[in-house]
Amino acid sequence: MTTVPRFTPGRFTALWLVLRSAAKLGEHIDSEELVSFARRDGLRSGGLPIKDGYQLALLGGFLDGTKNVSLTDLGQLALERGTDDEPSSEVLRLFTSVLLLRHPPAWVAYWQGDPSSLDLVLPEQSRQLLDDARVLPRAGTDDLEAWALWDALKEAPPSEVLAQQRKAIGDTAEQLSFLHEKQRLAREGHPSLAARVRWVAKESPAYGFDILSFRGDSNIGDAPHRALAIEVKGQAVASGQEIRFFLTRHEWQTALSLKDQYLIHVWDGVRPGVPPGAIRTEPLLLSPESLKGHIPGPPDCRESCDWNSAFIELQISRMAECEQ
Repeated sequence: MTTVPRFTPGRFTALWLVLRSAAKLGEHIDSEELVSFARRDGLRSGGLPIKDGYQLALLGGFLDGTKNVSLTDLGQLALERGTDDEPSSEVLRLFTSVLLLRHPPAWVAYWQGDPSSLDLVLPEQSRQLLDDARVLPRAGTDDLEAWALWDALKEAPPSEVLAQQRKAIGDTAEQLSFLHEKQRLAREGHPSLAARVRWVAKESPAYGFDILSFRGDSNIGDAPHRALAIEVKGQAVASGQEIRFFLTRHEWQTALSLKDQYLIHVWDGVRPGVPPGAIRTEPLLLSPESLKGHIPGPPDCRESCDWNSAFIELQISRMAECEQ
């Protein structure tokens, strides 16, 4: 697995000096000679992580090759955006756009496309870098280049590490619901039902829910042994006043089929580990009925197309009203 250096102002300055050095040395440059030359070139190159800058140049596609390397068209484009020893904001913007999308850092897994959570997950050095590049998200599309970066980052294929982190968050949320249901049923005096709770999402991702549980004493008038399907949503960021999650069409169709036997658990501030944790000890609960106003209607194309995933955003203060 390729190790990606952290994205910091110093490393991006080192990347810039490596590209400038490559332009001075010409084509088919010995990699060790390039690194050595870049260390000697520039006003403060001796204090910069030049090796990391060289690695970022390769990972971003600004340089191409192994033992002998050359500037790519993308590297030439970067050099056309600045002429000083320090990278300009235009240069940093290009570096940031390319590297964030090709190699999303760890904080992207926790950000999950939610603009309001960026302040909670963005490391200070990354914030400084994005600020220097003038790409911190702002309202509107006047700055199309910056807007397109953040819109694309929501959809960028995650790296293996990033995908594992996102999966860990989802798995932890499901584990919390699994343990919660077993403990709830045991506490309510139904140990035999607690023993039958199943984490079905571990058996197959094709289910339209994650946990198979039972009513217990949670709904007056229902038999305790009546089955309950629980879909689990988790996010690493503490939600504050709002919760946000995606609901697939398959999950929604399952919810419509099961009606009051379907329930959504939402966990925020999820912390993978032993033991698993979250910001709250009880999940936020949502019924399918409370989500009807947030689900897309049938598209105009009727049978020839359909929606696949819906983004749900709810204020926590209004969730109780939705459930009534």
